[in-house]
Amino acid sequence: MRFVAHILLPLAFALVPACGQRALGAAEEPLAIIYGADEAFRPYEWFNDEGRLDGFQIELIREIGEVTGRRVAFVSGPWSTIRARFIEGSVDVVSMFDQPVRREYADFSNPHSVLASEIFIRVGSKPILSLEELNGKEVIQQAGALSTEQLQALGIRFKSIQVRDQFEAMRLLASGKHDCVVTTQVGGRYALQKLQLQNITTSGKPILASNVAFAVKKGKTEILNLLNEGLSRLKANGSYEIIYQRWFGESNRIQLGEMRQMQRVLLFALAGLAFLIAAALLWVRLLRRAVKAKTFELQYLAEHDSLTGIYNRHYITTAIKDAIHDFHAHPTQRAFGILFIDLDRFKLVNDSLGHHVGDLVIKAVAFEILASVDNRCLVSRWGGDEFVVLVKSVPDNAALLKVAHKIADKLKTPYTFGGKDLYIGASVGAVMASLRYQSADQMLRDADNAMYRAKADKRTSVRVFEQQMHELAARNLRLSSDFQKAIGRGELINHYQPIYELKSGHLTGFEALVRWQHPELGLLAPGSFLPILEKTEAMRLLGETVMRTAVAVAKKWHETHSAEFYVSINVSDEQFAFGNLTEMLQALLEEYNLPPHCLRIEITETVLMADVFGGMSQLDELKRLGIRILIDDFGTGFSSLSHLATIPAETIKIDRSFVHGLTPNTKNFEIVRTILALSKNLHLGAVAEGIETAEERQLLTELGCEFGQGYLFAAPMPPVDAEVLLSMQKA
Repeated sequence: MRFVAHILLPLAFALVPACGQRALGAAEEPLAIIYGADEAFRPYEWFNDEGRLDGFQIELIREIGEVTGRRVAFVSGPWSTIRARFIEGSVDVVSMFDQPVRREYADFSNPHSVLASEIFIRVGSKPILSLEELNGKEVIQQAGALSTEQLQALGIRFKSIQVRDQFEAMRLLASGKHDCVVTTQVGGRYALQKLQLQNITTSGKPILASNVAFAVKKGKTEILNLLNEGLSRLKANGSYEIIYQRWFGESNRIQLGEMRQMQRVLLFALAGLAFLIAAALLWVRLLRRAVKAKTFELQYLAEHDSLTGIYNRHYITTAIKDAIHDFHAHPTQRAFGILFIDLDRFKLVNDSLGHHVGDLVIKAVAFEILASVDNRCLVSRWGGDEFVVLVKSVPDNAALLKVAHKIADKLKTPYTFGGKDLYIGASVGAVMASLRYQSADQMLRDADNAMYRAKADKRTSVRVFEQQMHELAARNLRLSSDFQKAIGRGELINHYQPIYELKSGHLTGFEALVRWQHPELGLLAPGSFLPILEKTEAMRLLGETVMRTAVAVAKKWHETHSAEFYVSINVSDEQFAFGNLTEMLQALLEEYNLPPHCLRIEITETVLMADVFGGMSQLDELKRLGIRILIDDFGTGFSSLSHLATIPAETIKIDRSFVHGLTPNTKNFEIVRTILALSKNLHLGAVAEGIETAEERQLLTELGCEFGQGYLFAAPMPPVDAEVLLSMQKA
């Protein structure tokens, strides 16, 4: 402290009169010119290893201030911030490219240099020799770089990866990510030399050349004249050439940093041992700062997802492990829960629109989840289209469910990409902390099981883990393994539920519903095995098996019976997204010589809305083929009326959840009445599912519903029993 006082007190007494003199002379002394410096534009402007502003433009503006007698004050920051401060007027002068778009708000001095950009690529990758070859590429650029605007103005369609400076850009390219770097020739080559990167090269052709000049806000003529005057003086007395050669001369361009370091070493040696010790301490401090910055960067990459920027699998697993440890120590104070989130129709988006759109959807979903939670929650991407949320300070299941429902409701809203509305949706599994959990893996396993139960349950998109889900998960694992052999062994069969005209009781058709004749577990309904096949190739193979069997049976019945009827077949997300539905059905109809009007296809709203435009195209092809379209589970999806009016469907099927227990003056009654009125106005037929009582049939008939199916008439039955019904109909 005594040493600090000896230094600071004389300095304070020296500053007081100086401040007084400045206050007295403030009226005469011209105001300082405020120069805005980009903190990461090497070697024009940046902070050197000593932590001070350095570079060609910094030295040039300082010399202009000297020869014109005006003091120059500096402010620095990211280029986007400096540019904004210049536009608002708190910065007087900046250096930037002289372009027409910028002359709308700035006046430019005479140019002080010419700067061109260059395309840098990894050694061994395909050369990029022209601007047109940047189309479709992932281009790394410094944030706020003029090249971004110029390439977009030229109509180049590329993905811009924004980074802080050329050093970060070159590191990112060298790591194998993205296609190329577009940056200035001088800055890019300077970064390569300093980083000693051997696996990056350049096209060697300058692009987007432009003058660089000092800029002032429009109307600041006095400062502009002063800049031109100072620049002219420096060029006249040779100072400009000295400064230029110091930074850009061929011999000094590479060795500038090393020469300055040697000069500093010599000065330190002459100053003596004390100065050398001080320099060593400063070096250690800078080294620690650099190590700290690099450590932070590596830690960030180790803990965050590279696509979305949220926490990654490793980080959230560690966080859950720590939370379990705290909970065991303080069970009543450190209660928490976790949510396991899986997107419902993401595979359909990837298959139909491509992985680029899929990545955009994942980013949008991550943002929506972050926007749905508060600071108690840690949000992470588990992998693919799965996310995990750690919810701290949550007392019970009810509070945890409140967070889960908020996220699920947020993810029901559509995303718009390229003019297309994509309906994704999500299933959420929730689990509360318990003393029985000893590891993060155990909690995540149970949350995952709960999520799959939510996905299988059409009534809700959120489920809390229950103990019996363990047994169900083990059973599902066995079924998933057994299913690989089931198709080859012919264990998958169709049952057929009849569809009747409600007024007359006339049999009009059948819906094909798959069953699994398991050799040990007996006859399995679809709800017991379809959920475990979702998002897998097995789902598409199952759909093809169901279709072939249904077409073969329909052909046989039409040869045996003269009655007119149809067979409808359900199409899954995976089968619809695969894109070969029309070709496969056309081949089956030709193989079995079955008239197209004898076959109908049932799709759900949610399958179609995941890819409205691509889905419409497939449906139009089916309609031209002569196959009729039914919209299944109507009222449970998220389709808009504008899309519904354009769907080439002929019939809607009212979901059984609205029909069950149908009585007048209830919400379900009003919903059914509205759906039937809508179908009538759109000239669509209507089939009610799940009719179980005569009262339900009577009400539906009075409301104008034409057709129905359900246990009131018959349960799904084997083909033999269905053929008996057809025989009775004929009689």
